[in-house]
Amino acid sequence: MKRFGLYLTRAAAAALPVGVLAQQSPMMSPPTQAQRDRMHADMRQMRTLHDQLRAQVLGDLTPQHRALLAQIAGNLAVAKTPDYRAAAKQLDGALSPSETSAILGAAKHMHDQMRAIMPSPPPGAPARHMDRMRHTPTAGAVLLMVAGGHDMMRMHGGHWGAPPHR
Repeated sequence: MKRFGLYLTRAAAAALPVGVLAQQSPMMSPPTQAQRDRMHADMRQMRTLHDQLRAQVLGDLTPQHRALLAQIAGNLAVAKTPDYRAAAKQLDGALSPSETSAILGAAKHMHDQMRAIMPSPPPGAPARHMDRMRHTPTAGAVLLMVAGGHDMMRMHGGHWGAPPHR
């Protein structure tokens, strides 16, 4: 009987974490309709900001540099092993100082606006992706991001100007 009691005590102790884990934390509960609506509104607003950045930086380029961007982005799209870093460097070397300044200023403005839209994570939660960016984008990297959309940034390692993940 003593053994059976010890067995039950151990079984109860082993089951305790399962019971604790079965309780949903506030972070694990599904979002409410209001939260989903807010997320969709934030995503629409961020997409609008991205579209504005695209229009602005493409408008800041000379016709020759727009053609160069189109050529480089097209080559990246069909390359077996696209080299985004080399492509960004090629663009950076071709841009004038005023184009570079305008592109980087517009990208920083968009980044700041997106940061203001996104809610801050609760204490103890992982940092937002935007807060973890360790690499400052170059103007060429920004141009590639707007020319290729979010897929190009993701394929480039998730960070503007960072080496791709291998």
